[in-house]
Amino acid sequence: MAALVASPNQDTPLGGENYVVVTIEEVELSLNAVVALPSDDEDDNEGAADAALEARVAATQQVADVQELWMLDRSAKARRDAALLGGSSEAVVPEDDELRRNQLRASLITRQAPSPQLNPPPSFTTTDDLVAHVQEGVTYTHAVKQSATKRDGGEAQSRRDVERDRLLLDGRGPALEGGRVGYDRVVASLVSAQRKLVQRADAAAWRQNVNDATYDAFAKAALVAVNRTESGGAALDAVVATVAGEDGSKLLVPVPDSRRAEPLRVHLDLGPYACDDGWRWGIRARVEGTTFYRLFAPDDFDEERLRCTARYANALLLPLDGLGAEAVVRDASRASVVVALEPPDPKQA
Repeated sequence: MAALVASPNQDTPLGGENYVVVTIEEVELSLNAVVALPSDDEDDNEGAADAALEARVAATQQVADVQELWMLDRSAKARRDAALLGGSSEAVVPEDDELRRNQLRASLITRQAPSPQLNPPPSFTTTDDLVAHVQEGVTYTHAVKQSATKRDGGEAQSRRDVERDRLLLDGRGPALEGGRVGYDRVVASLVSAQRKLVQRADAAAWRQNVNDATYDAFAKAALVAVNRTESGGAALDAVVATVAGEDGSKLLVPVPDSRRAEPLRVHLDLGPYACDDGWRWGIRARVEGTTFYRLFAPDDFDEERLRCTARYANALLLPLDGLGAEAVVRDASRASVVVALEPPDPKQA
């Protein structure tokens, strides 16, 4: 079986002319030599060195798997095309190739966060029916059907939103205060985090093809995907759909609860990502924005009937596998909102 390995001395994408074919055995034999390269930001302590080595081994193996699957998929497509054009005897994909493709897909799936299972809410006819149903707390998961930022200006709106918000990077505090440090500083923090990820796993030839301009574009794309216009807009749409009657009427009206506001979250890591046209590998950004609401009957805003937490999530990729352009991949079908309804807490009224 063969894998594709990008040449370390060229910038042409692997999907073009710049690739060599080597056996999997050769990849495995060279793995230790590749991952043992010194890192320019590696800490002196043994724990950090071990973590860096582990990251390089994982990156090298995952890139090899993605590249091998890329080659096998295109080989299978070429055979199918040949069959359509002239009934070639080579049209049937060899059994070993098909088995290897399935093995690679199964392996890559385990390294990607699972897609949310959609769980739409039932329909109710009255406000009291809905409130009674939620007495023990319920959770529903919605697909995001439309990008709010398509209506609201992309980066310009993102800059305004971020400078009114807080952002937590990789789950570590303190949160970046957009209003205090400014949008550009938030972007710079995301750029720095990406650079460290690539340096830490510097086993691959693709490293020389990535620069701060690429990281900057990906950081801004992640912020567009998570800002309050996007995450808050999608969350509100999901909440409204959750508390609508079967005829579309408003059984409850959501009012944002700013007292419970949480920072926006961006988590960066390296790994595989399933795209429409196959698997890619690179920097993944998992983004999350949580919005809280108090729910009132349309004709009575004095009594809080329910409380709601809406968690928006999405994932983006900056491809670094040498298989094509390093354009940001943002799959809208990955976006989801989990809506949790619960009775109001009398202590927090």
